[in-house]
Amino acid sequence: MARYFTSDLQFSQKNIIGYANRPYRSVEEMDEALIANAWDTVGPNDELIILGDLAMGQLEKSLQTAGRLPGNKTLLCGNHDRPFRFGPGPKRDEQIKRYEDVGFTVIVDPWVKDTIYGHDVLLSHFPYTGDSHGEDRYLDRRPPQQDTPLIHGHVHTAFARNGNQFNVGVDMNYFMPVSETAIAHWLDCLAAERAAA
Repeated sequence: MARYFTSDLQFSQKNIIGYANRPYRSVEEMDEALIANAWDTVGPNDELIILGDLAMGQLEKSLQTAGRLPGNKTLLCGNHDRPFRFGPGPKRDEQIKRYEDVGFTVIVDPWVKDTIYGHDVLLSHFPYTGDSHGEDRYLDRRPPQQDTPLIHGHVHTAFARNGNQFNVGVDMNYFMPVSETAIAHWLDCLAAERAAA
């Protein structure tokens, strides 16, 4: 079983095509390409971790599309995911169930600790610093700045890598999920740079 990471697919969101300069003529073409790219990369028994902003537009339709993604799917919620909007309680639980019903495990914590090939990392929708809209938003949902490498999305085309931040968003990764081995290579290089400094 392999692990893959991605973010900011934003299924059924027409505006993202122009905003992020995606090479698609329609929402339908974009959605189908993102699904096909994921199936070309992720096996049915692999783990696919989406770091936020999965589905937009008419949610029932976009979640049905998102549910066609391959693998064992986990969503760590971003600012465009419905559970992000609610505190603990019945409304959040209702929203989480909508994602679970199409095959996702949902994490509402703003960030989680993980390990990739022996490297400690944080996973979050948000970077330590940086945004797709100029100034940093959602400051209360970002992990506190630290030396731990951070795997994230949210910034779209603002940067691919920035110091100890790795953007797995589709807009900077050929509209495909990023393999854990590719992230591990970056982590090895980052560790070597730190050791040499």
